[in-house]
Amino acid sequence: MVREALSGCWSLVSGLTGGTAERARAVVGAVLRPDPAGPRQMRRLQERVRDLEREVSALRAAADAVAGPPRRRAGSGS
Repeated sequence: MVREALSGCWSLVSGLTGGTAERARAVVGAVLRPDPAGPRQMRRLQERVRDLEREVSALRAAADAVAGPPRRRAGSGS
């Protein structure tokens, strides 16, 4: 279940650049490593993943706001 969530996060991260992407990759990599983590460390990692998810959502919303609505292509028939 956690791995599925992290693979979803990884797909979100793949479109990012800069420091945000690096932090997200570090979190995902830390969780996916077969390193036995205690409950406290796991909670911290889960919190970091949630924070990064919020940051990704905010960045995407900001990018969409700047880019505006998608433009229709000429000859699309709609």
